[in-house]
Amino acid sequence: MLAALASSALPVSAQAQTLALLEPDGELADAVRTALEPWGTEVRIVPATEARGAARGAAAAETTGAVVVCWIEGAELWIYDARTGSAIARPVTPPPHDAAAAASVALSLKTWLRRTAIDPAHSPPVARERPAAQPAAPAAASPEPMLVVGLRIGPRLWATSPDLAELRAGLTGALFFLDDHLGVGLELSSGLGVGFDAPTGRGRWVETALALTVELRADPLRWLDLGIRLGASAGLGWLGATLRQPDRGAEVARFLPALLADVSVGLWPTDRVRLAVAVGVDGFLLRQRYRVRGEPLLDVAPAAPRASLVVELVP
Repeated sequence: MLAALASSALPVSAQAQTLALLEPDGELADAVRTALEPWGTEVRIVPATEARGAARGAAAAETTGAVVVCWIEGAELWIYDARTGSAIARPVTPPPHDAAAAASVALSLKTWLRRTAIDPAHSPPVARERPAAQPAAPAAASPEPMLVVGLRIGPRLWATSPDLAELRAGLTGALFFLDDHLGVGLELSSGLGVGFDAPTGRGRWVETALALTVELRADPLRWLDLGIRLGASAGLGWLGATLRQPDRGAEVARFLPALLADVSVGLWPTDRVRLAVAVGVDGFLLRQRYRVRGEPLLDVAPAAPRASLVVELVP
């Protein structure tokens, strides 16, 4: 699984760059090449210098012209950005690496690249200073969770009987962990409601819900990802009706817990915008039946399919 994740895609901003890999073992070299070369990143295997820390990366960048230099130093993965002259160090499994450990290191490297905007094909050259005599102190860091906010809009079908569709919208927010593959979030959704006209009365039914969601995503291509999302929601169903017999108005509010599941296909036109199509189903845990003197007014189905257009932004 780690190998599959390590070979997942990089965004456009991380394309067409040169990366120098300093004296890796065989498994690590293969894993980094597998992860990066299919997406336009040239990986060069070069010997290490005597310098330590950030000075080692600066020296390798000077001699190779690489935009990024990475190497293992003890139990840390060092990544040097030649554009800014800065370096970070992340704890990793020390060498020698087996296939799983090498794939994990390659995944960490890929994640750092997708979080930056390094693209030598579209960036001006940066003057680099000679490596300092003393290495810079490492800035040990791990990727922070990625915040994603979004809007979902689309129809939910057959949620009620009579069979009527409802246009719904949802505001979403999620934090993505594990190199942006696992997301935990909230969605606040509501809709225009469903109008109905039954022999016993006519009116409108509206449901508003707050859901806790968990989402898994994989990115098989640099501009494409696939997601599966599960969640549980607490909803409030409100019905307002004008009854025919007796001729009077009525309002009813009920608690409406539900489970949700959907799958999505997303495109990334930039590294901060995702456009997607999602299809799924809402499953209501409590059967809702509205009656007037035993005669049906409105029924809420136990499950309702839905489709959504999704726009998400990374602030």
